[in-house]
Amino acid sequence: MESKTEEVDRWTDRSDDGGSSSEDRFTTALAKFNERNDRKQYKPLELDAKTLRSIHEEEVFIVRSPCAADRVKFYKNVNPKVGIKLSRANVFFHRMDYEQLYLTEGHCPISRKPDAEMEGVSEEELAKKSEQRE
Repeated sequence: MESKTEEVDRWTDRSDDGGSSSEDRFTTALAKFNERNDRKQYKPLELDAKTLRSIHEEEVFIVRSPCAADRVKFYKNVNPKVGIKLSRANVFFHRMDYEQLYLTEGHCPISRKPDAEMEGVSEEELAKKSEQRE
């Protein structure tokens, strides 16, 4: 049986090739993962902190669980041609579908709350507006 560290190392690209771009580090880690992954059972790709930090912030979706015991999860859209939107309720949508639903209903289709990005305001301004309504 492998130790937890060996298991993580097996799925993680820990090479230190200082000049590589974020896409190179991520693509290399993904390729190594696909080579080793047993497709009969799903296992998420785990990245080291350096590789995760090397990915552009706008390419990463961060999902925080309401339960403090759960770990924060990071997702990357590997097909940038497909626009993805993460709702306030931590549900992924095709961006155009979300926008259509939001414009039709006037709020997030899951949480039924306003979305700062769709309203064109900051989260703080949105919170102030919500307080004024109540």
